[in-house]
Amino acid sequence: MKVTKEQSELNRQALLDAAARLFKQHGIDGVGVADICKAAGLTHGALYKHFADKQDLAAQAFAHSFRKGFLGHAA
Repeated sequence: MKVTKEQSELNRQALLDAAARLFKQHGIDGVGVADICKAAGLTHGALYKHFADKQDLAAQAFAHSFRKGFLGHAA
């Protein structure tokens, strides 16, 4: 089943939100990719469609949180 562009963006945002929350609670080393996928309700494949690896996800989750914190929404 093909995912629409809109759903793909929602999935990406769910992964970023879950990662940011879990990294804040447990630190980057305290959270695995499986934990993030489970929290977002998505598969490993969905994560790796959007992010090269855990480090890429962490960097983007940090930037996502920073934008939300300073702008009040995701930019």
